[in-house]
Amino acid sequence: MSIDFDDFTGGFADREREDPKNPPPLGLVVANKADSGHDLVEEAAIHKFVSQGSPGVIFAEEDENGVEIFANARDWTDAMGIDHLPTEEEALAWEREHIAARMALWHKMKNETA
Repeated sequence: MSIDFDDFTGGFADREREDPKNPPPLGLVVANKADSGHDLVEEAAIHKFVSQGSPGVIFAEEDENGVEIFANARDWTDAMGIDHLPTEEEALAWEREHIAARMALWHKMKNETA
């Protein structure tokens, strides 16, 4: 399977993106300039901590019949601690909860050491 760079915009081809009824589902978020290099180091540490234990990426591939499948569902099953293959929606919902819980833990640990 070759990479179609339209996939990076949520599957919108150029002509579809030009239609005002089809706004692109993604956006660019630009953060303020960091005050110091330490801020970037801390941000990297937070990201590493909150994403720990999550596969982080859903791979969609086509099977032999041309049907799109959740190719790394087994990785998500293991990370989620469940006994069935999750749907992409279940995996994304779990990831949101996982990140929120890890972020809360990060803040709690930071406050305890302050």
